[in-house]
Amino acid sequence: MAPAVVRHRSSRVRGRPRVDRQASDAQGIDLSPLATHEFAFDDAAAAFEQSRDASSSLKVLLRP
Repeated sequence: MAPAVVRHRSSRVRGRPRVDRQASDAQGIDLSPLATHEFAFDDAAAAFEQSRDASSSLKVLLRP
């Protein structure tokens, strides 16, 4: 492939949040401490940048 060719990558949202939430609720497990950062939806760009820092981010949440 020529060096001038630009390759495009996209992010995927994976998981089964509803199923995971139901399972944790049924077992009485509090998953909220795993959310290390929370941003308003208007700050989505900052949230994305924070999520890229694996040394300080485990789960970054966007709130409406």
